[in-house]
Amino acid sequence: MIPKVEKVWAEFRPADAEIVHLPSNCPVCDSPVVMPEGEALARCSGGLYCAAQRIEAIRHFVSRKAMDIEGLGDRWVESLLHLDLLKDVADIYHLHEHRDTLLTIEKMGEKSVQNLIDAIEASKKTTLARFIYGLGIRGVGETTARMLANTFHTFEALKAADIEALKKTPDVGDITAEWIADFFQAPHNIEVLDRLLAAGIHWDAPTAPTRQPLNGESWVVTGTLESMGRDEATQKLQALGARVSGSVSSKTKCVVAGEKAGSKLDKAQKLEIRVMNEQEFLEFLAQYEA
Repeated sequence: MIPKVEKVWAEFRPADAEIVHLPSNCPVCDSPVVMPEGEALARCSGGLYCAAQRIEAIRHFVSRKAMDIEGLGDRWVESLLHLDLLKDVADIYHLHEHRDTLLTIEKMGEKSVQNLIDAIEASKKTTLARFIYGLGIRGVGETTARMLANTFHTFEALKAADIEALKKTPDVGDITAEWIADFFQAPHNIEVLDRLLAAGIHWDAPTAPTRQPLNGESWVVTGTLESMGRDEATQKLQALGARVSGSVSSKTKCVVAGEKAGSKLDKAQKLEIRVMNEQEFLEFLAQYEA
């Protein structure tokens, strides 16, 4: 239940109560505080730069669907922050310069340190979509990051895009376009991005546009698939241009239903949305994999 404020009983307010003024700048990093129209929360715009957001920014950046740095879990991150070795995500790619300090961390022996350094090095070869997602731009989830990568093709083009250009991207509305533009206009974010790229993060250059027969269509994958995981099924659909959603609605084009599909399958049938079982899905994919 979400409460609603119906009335303020000012007579119960203490006589010494003071008006709380919203700060115009973050008390930690001094970045402007923003409160988008229609929202009740004020937020720091510091992004990659703000120390108060540091631990969550790092956790997101190294996560499996972002830069996928295996082994850099919470215990490592907390220890590295305590040692002041991580001020932002770009510092991850300089940890090899502090090998002796890493070896002083409890339960982190030579093998663990080497495995971490190797995983960090391996993560430098990524995709544009993963890199965009890993930046933690507000409103930019995995699907939106992929849409941005497919629309702009290069990181330079994305950074230079204005709000109107961003709004032409599928899955990006007015508010998200503003958040993306604000992120790339912040000098401290650009500084971190430059350091990340200078460290050697790269991805394959864009190739000629591939056929996307499902461009703009909304698909849902539910249940257990025997031949592949749901993540793999999602990636195959996205490669064909589909937008893979976590819920079924009247806008859903098709539902891929594995074993124990549950309520999503029930809703699809109720809305008379096309449903494919696993075998039908594999046959559907096969026509585009030749």
